[in-house]
Amino acid sequence: MADWSNLPTELLGLIALHLLSVLDIIRFRAIFSRVTLSSSSSKGWLIKHDAELIDKTFRLLSPLSRFPFRLFRCRKINLLKFNVTEIHPTYIVQKQRKKQADKRFIRAVVEGRNDRLVVICCDRKVRYWNGEMWTRFEDQVGELCDLIVHQGMTYALDSRGIIWWISPARGIFRYGPALNDDIAKSCSWRDRSLVGGSCGDLYIVDRIVEGNRREMNFATFSFFSKVIRDDVGNTPLEREEGGFYPRTLGFKVYKIDDDSCQWEEVKSLGGNAFVMATDTRFSVVASEYYGCLENSIYFTDEHKRAKDYEIKVFKLDDGSITTMSGYYQDCFQMFFPNRRWNVVV
Repeated sequence: MADWSNLPTELLGLIALHLLSVLDIIRFRAIFSRVTLSSSSSKGWLIKHDAELIDKTFRLLSPLSRFPFRLFRCRKINLLKFNVTEIHPTYIVQKQRKKQADKRFIRAVVEGRNDRLVVICCDRKVRYWNGEMWTRFEDQVGELCDLIVHQGMTYALDSRGIIWWISPARGIFRYGPALNDDIAKSCSWRDRSLVGGSCGDLYIVDRIVEGNRREMNFATFSFFSKVIRDDVGNTPLEREEGGFYPRTLGFKVYKIDDDSCQWEEVKSLGGNAFVMATDTRFSVVASEYYGCLENSIYFTDEHKRAKDYEIKVFKLDDGSITTMSGYYQDCFQMFFPNRRWNVVV
């Protein structure tokens, strides 16, 4: 085998430039788990953890973001005292040499049946990794804004509120009706998400934010330009907005009505609560977690400094929002296991 160290410096520089491709991108996985005391499994806590790419150790992450959770110092969990059940995995696309998310991709999941990485890129198109390069799906229409793996199937949501079933082996197919025009136009694509219910239902969740993203003066934002390389060629990305961090005013939830086969606004989640993290969204049964409020949505608003965020809860029944003011505040106990039990992975 040739010794690359003997190559001319100029040639090594050219090689390095060509290495800055999609091959530098790898999967990064975080896991939401339910932790309960072995002596009593009726209620538990929701924790988020990931595996370090280098030493393969686990670290606890902030409940609704991707950043390390520094509240506890212990780094072990005694499985004789606690039961740990995986609830929901989440993925982001990350540079291999830099531990940061790649902003060319806004959503990432692993396709349930074939374990393939599927992403929505900043051009609003969905692609999957075939082992060598990003591959486009044929017959894509509309701007896609969210991805979800629900009951082993992969679904995408577009800006019109149409759900699409995605299969790297078969393609992309429409699944269900569109939102009516008034609902579809009431929310920016960036503020619309898919959430899988505990009973198998799919929900569309609109985040109502302060101001209107569509009417913002884009001259005040910062932008970057990137190129996505896939099986078709190089796709230059348009400007991506940044620097605008709106405050959430509330949420609206929609579900397909069985009788009319149309999307209808949901006034109650029953005994469930939605968790809207920065990289995933899912449903939990409120009674299974300490302090968790049923018929509510837990979320956070992004700030200028990414590590500065506050956990909040929106109550669907009265439209009120409560912001966490203390780690032991009742309605936020589900995210903060008691320190004296050293519940840290």
